[in-house]
Amino acid sequence: MSFNIVKSISASALFTVVSGITVKAIKSILTHPTNQAKLESLNYKTLFSAKRDQFIRWREVFIDNKGELIKLITNIKESSTDNEGAYSLKHWCNIHLKKKYDPDMCDSLKKYCTLNIKAALLESPNTQNIDGIPLDEEQKERIFNKYESGAIKRGILSKKQRFDDLVDWCKDNFILPYIPSNYKLFYQVKEFCLTPESKF
Repeated sequence: MSFNIVKSISASALFTVVSGITVKAIKSILTHPTNQAKLESLNYKTLFSAKRDQFIRWREVFIDNKGELIKLITNIKESSTDNEGAYSLKHWCNIHLKKKYDPDMCDSLKKYCTLNIKAALLESPNTQNIDGIPLDEEQKERIFNKYESGAIKRGILSKKQRFDDLVDWCKDNFILPYIPSNYKLFYQVKEFCLTPESKF
């Protein structure tokens, strides 16, 4: 008889554990049925939401990450042109964002399929990033003179650094995701990484 009680208690405990896992899994699926829904719940916006020069944004992500994307996406080869790679990346993101939520895919989707700070800045018409146009030395000096003191005060640059150092700082921050935790940084990038003629 005591054996039957132990067996019954074990079966009840197992059912409770399995039920708990099932309820958790169902809750997760209902809360975030797709990868895109999960990312949106974390305040990420996909590159598909870009309203201005969307294909250029895809191409920039491809160019910045080509080595990694060759390993991740089978359609992308070393010989792929920037446009071919951008198209393959866009197609890959479209498919994987619609798939059932997979935590193992989340980091790749965040990195390659969502708006970054640069893309968000360039959503405004009449904006141009300082690394996006050819500048002669005189233009670089004029831009740097405008931004230098503010960038030093904010700790972005030291006194001995020059225009190319500012561009490096901008590039490092352009690729960060455009999410609420980066909004303060977004406004710094807006202040120091757009051409002075940009209207934001």
